[in-house]
Amino acid sequence: MASVHIAIIASRQGNKTYYSKPLRHSYRDAKGRVQKKTVANLSSLSDEAIELLQGHLKGKRYLEAEAAFEVLRSRSHGAVEAVSVAFRRLGLPALLAARPSRERNLVLFFELM
Repeated sequence: MASVHIAIIASRQGNKTYYSKPLRHSYRDAKGRVQKKTVANLSSLSDEAIELLQGHLKGKRYLEAEAAFEVLRSRSHGAVEAVSVAFRRLGLPALLAARPSRERNLVLFFELM
């Protein structure tokens, strides 16, 4: 049975360590000996991408973010944010009360709705 895997090979030169990440195809030849063939060099990929590929080669299945969640409802908030920013720029919260209070917050929120 043939398999594909990512080998991570460390080589030291002086006091630096370099890593190569070849994608390899392993198989047995006619005499039953294990042979390896390098299919691609994945060294330029990030560690996160290598982890994902290794997981996929081992049989893990991943969902796209959109498939993992269901949006039940979405409300527009752009207009509310615009009014809130305008209130803050005009200094309306300070005009209503010098210090933050429940009443001031209620007035501001009711104005926004």
